[in-house]
Amino acid sequence: MRAHTRFGLRSVAGLVAALVLGGAPSAFANDWPSLGLDDGRGRATDEKAGAPFSIAWNASPSAGAFVASPAAVDGFVVVAGAKGDVSALDVRDGSTGWKTTAVGGIGASPSLDHGRVFFPTINGQIQALHMADGTIAWWRAFGGHNYGSPLVVSDSLGSSLVLAAGFPQQKVVRLSASTGATQWETAPDAVADLVTSSPALGAGQVTFGMNGGRYQTLDVLTGVAGWKSDVTGAVGMSAPLVVGPTSYFLPGGAAAALYAADSTTGQVLSGWPVTVSDAAAPAAGAFTSSRHAVSSPARLGDLIVFETRFEYDLKPPTFDTLPTHVLREYLVAVDPKSATVAWQQEIGERVAPTTNDIPELNLSPTPVSFATSASPLVAVASSIVPTVQVYDIGGRQVWSASLSAPTRSSPILTNGLLIVATDMGVVHAFSSDANHAPLAPTDGFSPAEGEMVNDPAPTLKWAAAQDPDGQTLRYQVRVLGAGGDLYESPLAQLDTNPGETQVALASMQLAPGATYRYAVRSRDDSGAWSPWSPLHTFILAIPATIQVDGKTFDTVDDAIASLPATGGQIDVGRGGLRLKAPLQLPAGVTLAGVSPQDTIIDATGAKVGVEISVANRTGAPALRNVTVMGAEVGVDVVDVP
Repeated sequence: MRAHTRFGLRSVAGLVAALVLGGAPSAFANDWPSLGLDDGRGRATDEKAGAPFSIAWNASPSAGAFVASPAAVDGFVVVAGAKGDVSALDVRDGSTGWKTTAVGGIGASPSLDHGRVFFPTINGQIQALHMADGTIAWWRAFGGHNYGSPLVVSDSLGSSLVLAAGFPQQKVVRLSASTGATQWETAPDAVADLVTSSPALGAGQVTFGMNGGRYQTLDVLTGVAGWKSDVTGAVGMSAPLVVGPTSYFLPGGAAAALYAADSTTGQVLSGWPVTVSDAAAPAAGAFTSSRHAVSSPARLGDLIVFETRFEYDLKPPTFDTLPTHVLREYLVAVDPKSATVAWQQEIGERVAPTTNDIPELNLSPTPVSFATSASPLVAVASSIVPTVQVYDIGGRQVWSASLSAPTRSSPILTNGLLIVATDMGVVHAFSSDANHAPLAPTDGFSPAEGEMVNDPAPTLKWAAAQDPDGQTLRYQVRVLGAGGDLYESPLAQLDTNPGETQVALASMQLAPGATYRYAVRSRDDSGAWSPWSPLHTFILAIPATIQVDGKTFDTVDDAIASLPATGGQIDVGRGGLRLKAPLQLPAGVTLAGVSPQDTIIDATGAKVGVEISVANRTGAPALRNVTVMGAEVGVDVVDVP
């Protein structure tokens, strides 16, 4: 006959673990992190969306106009207003995550990288903010009237920013993204004029344009000047476009002319430039002067697209009246194979009563193209009328919507949203009816919040997230140390295959003694990301030592086998002891821990954790200074006759 005395379970505060890796990953997956999206500034995303679009949300984060274009990563849309208002909006509803005011106005588009927001200001600074909360990571004096957006590069010099210092300086500089320290700057007189455009990167060369019509390259590692190419135009804020062996320049000013040059030599290609005309232009004698404001060139499939605004100063009808100004804006597509205009569409017209009514900076917004299930589409805003429009690759309009105001800020397409920031300080987000971003995982997380994990290489699990379009999702996981930042300093970033809802940490070297946190986001087949799930904390137990008279054993069973027939004591140190099967203590054997708080026996999933014989009552206690957890019955005392 067996009599049983059963003791209940006892929960304990977790022992902690740390993840030790060689360093953070070299790059994080991003959504739309910079003005040009890619290094060459093509502004063409392979995320699949499609028209029509429906209004998702509107936000009014700025007291001034937007010249800078939005950027989006990690569930944030970052916008910078001309008066210095910098805001991070929640991509789901446009609510403000954080907002700060930079010292000086902002005309340059922010660049986002490794959890930081980088932008120069008009009053001569460059600043880096923490993505998590908008606080300053570093800042330094830099240039003057800075309008060029930073180019983020990552190579043997580390993660860096390449941009031009504004008026009155004439130089291009490479700065450390982590500290703002100068890594190189161009030699005196290497840059012949002011630079207000943004650089592009291709084949180890930085390509940029300067006022007056010169384009040139620099070695990205040294800043040493390469080729120079002189064309006719003003350049201003128009950035070059680099597509493989070809660089495209759109200097504007005297003409709306697109140049193509050899990316290796800078030599303008035969048959170029392609000059755009205005079929609706006033008669030659009806105006005194004209100008051409331009965007930057961008890609649309095999075409190059851009916007140009024709400006005409009309002659006054009588001597005592003021002149008026006719503004007409076009979206233009050029076929680079034939060096001809494939098509052009008028996207806006306005009569400006005075020069004060002409948009400043000689800038039109740059188009953005995006993939569909068939041919790509291109979205455009206008600097003179409050509309956003979408055209197909053949130049046919397929959708349009009204905006709060015109804009010189370029739209972006990210996570199923077409996002436009306007001269009214309003940000509009339109949701593609063809694809919607998935939701983040919300439940089923394992390890659960605060759970202690004994496996030195645990597997993280979660329940499948929901997708409005029913697509199969894949997931991305970021793992953090106790003080890590989800956006800036995760210890690891892991991706799953489609449909998988777990990742193993077997490739990581886990060390006991600190806390882990992890978050998960989902991505659909079309390339749209969800925001991140909330962070979940888990704890890796410190493995307890098992000793008999100072000799260490791998398991308790091995320690028991080493004892004489009369028994003895097994000492279990501070930490966790994971049982794969119920532990049976023979008569005369005592298992002693350090304290109930310090020595944890984990028997999760078992019916009984530890079984001891009543015969042991004749000696010292069979089990002391330990906590048994996880089993239906923690300790089962068996009365053996």
